[in-house]
Amino acid sequence: MTTRADLHSIVDDLPEAQLDAARAYLEKLRQDETAHDPVTAFFLSAPLDDEPYTDDQRRAVEASRARDQTDPPIAWAQLEQTLGDG
Repeated sequence: MTTRADLHSIVDDLPEAQLDAARAYLEKLRQDETAHDPVTAFFLSAPLDDEPYTDDQRRAVEASRARDQTDPPIAWAQLEQTLGDG
């Protein structure tokens, strides 16, 4: 199957709710001059991360979200004052 045929198949399988986003993305690729840039093309063709989501990562995310619920966020000005000018 060619790349073009693969794309047609992917688009045919998309849920209706995602078609507008897919169209906007493909239109941008068609019109964007950077789409012809080899570095951009390389990154756009890179495979998705297929590594499994580990229990350690899941626990870290849960701990971070719990901390966000209990500890108030730090204002940027307060952070600058705490860290000083570097």
